[in-house]
Amino acid sequence: MTCCGRSLDSPCTLALLVGFQFAFVLYFSLGGFRGLVSVLVRSTEPEFDYSRPHDVYTNLSRLGPRNTGTGPPGTSPSMTVCQMPSPLLVGPVSVHLSAPLSLDQIRQRNPLVSPGGRYSPPDCEARHHTAIVVPYRNRQTHLRTLLYHLHPFLQRQQVHYSIYIVQQVPLSWSHCPGPTVLVPLS
Repeated sequence: MTCCGRSLDSPCTLALLVGFQFAFVLYFSLGGFRGLVSVLVRSTEPEFDYSRPHDVYTNLSRLGPRNTGTGPPGTSPSMTVCQMPSPLLVGPVSVHLSAPLSLDQIRQRNPLVSPGGRYSPPDCEARHHTAIVVPYRNRQTHLRTLLYHLHPFLQRQQVHYSIYIVQQVPLSWSHCPGPTVLVPLS
């Protein structure tokens, strides 16, 4: 029996088709050419799998304490502007809405956030300054869930931010002979 016959029933042709299918599946399961090369050539840089969700605090351990510099008091050290895009981005993050941590535990997970909910990147000058106003009323678990996920989300983007929690007060309409006035209920 010849191995290079023209028939599709020959064992060589079937072996060749199976081999191509195996190579095709291997190529795409490793993520294409880049994945195939990464298997053959190992890189020293840690790589993140951007196709899978990560914990919201993934990669934030690379942030160190703020560099205070050695300049005279009242002057800030010259820092470079933060990179665009931020090197701390890791792709999709997983959000867990069940059993949020306590406010003290959230504070411990975010040591670089100063009192009052303020954060500035420790190793570069932020390109953007953001204020976030959160209207709040009697939803402690929602507030804790929001803060647990919002702090690392903004830190990863290297944004200088402040979060303001504003207590909502129930209001009622009170009609006066003059203009309408909002009066808080007690």
